[in-house]
Amino acid sequence: MKVKVSICIPCFNQTEFLRRNLESILNQDFTDYEIIMSDDSTSGDVEALVTELLANKKLVYSYSRNKVPLGSPANWNHAISQAQGDYIKIMHHDDWFSKRTSLSAFVRALDENVQSDFVFCDSEVYDVQNKTSRVAKPSDDFLSKLQKDSTVLFMNNQIGAPSAMMFRANKTITFDEKISYLVDIDFYMRSLNANPTYSYIHESLIVNTTNLPTQVTAASVNKKIQIGEYCYLYNKTFAGEFPKREYRIFFRNLFSWYQLGSFHEISEMGSETPKPEWIFRWLLFLSRFKAA
Repeated sequence: MKVKVSICIPCFNQTEFLRRNLESILNQDFTDYEIIMSDDSTSGDVEALVTELLANKKLVYSYSRNKVPLGSPANWNHAISQAQGDYIKIMHHDDWFSKRTSLSAFVRALDENVQSDFVFCDSEVYDVQNKTSRVAKPSDDFLSKLQKDSTVLFMNNQIGAPSAMMFRANKTITFDEKISYLVDIDFYMRSLNANPTYSYIHESLIVNTTNLPTQVTAASVNKKIQIGEYCYLYNKTFAGEFPKREYRIFFRNLFSWYQLGSFHEISEMGSETPKPEWIFRWLLFLSRFKAA
């Protein structure tokens, strides 16, 4: 059945905020959507919640529990692969729409800007541990730079979490399953490199939770993932270009922070060394002195 929007929800062992997520979707004033849920959970709690909230509703939805957990972001891609909508709306299982008009605002942004394939909005970031909220929004300077060069996202992701964006269905661009921490930045850069015209909604339409122990971000602040993924993404994005000054400073400080001992250590972690290797070896040498 053809629908306007496919709301794709990758799930994993969490129902408290997933309930808010689903309830916020059911409360939307825009109803031409389907819900696709791909579940990596190790228990039946998510399935029970889905049955409770959706089974008796007159809407299009699908739920599948993966026999073997796919992990992030393969689980995201699995949900997207089943989408029938013109637009794809990723919603992480611990985020939710903040307004009844959120989805209609996303749809209107792409309907009215036919040259744009990608739209994002401001986010309300809710700290689960501290019970505090703040609004995250891009600066005017960031938006100006983003129009000219998507690589501004490499060290400065002001778009936010995937729940803050929606895009036109395009099966040729998927989330890179070789990475997990920087996977959203990589996706944004490739999407905007393919079509640099974007739409931005200067309004907080979603609530994005943070500081949950089960989130990928919390598990990714370690030496192997941080150094490994930034090296991988640099190679993928710049293909051996001599790094600009801001990247030289960034990698020097990254190597210093995690006390990288040698380039051999990067290989031992199962990661690729950044290219051109000689300049990054020099940055590693400099990192042993006071960081910039």
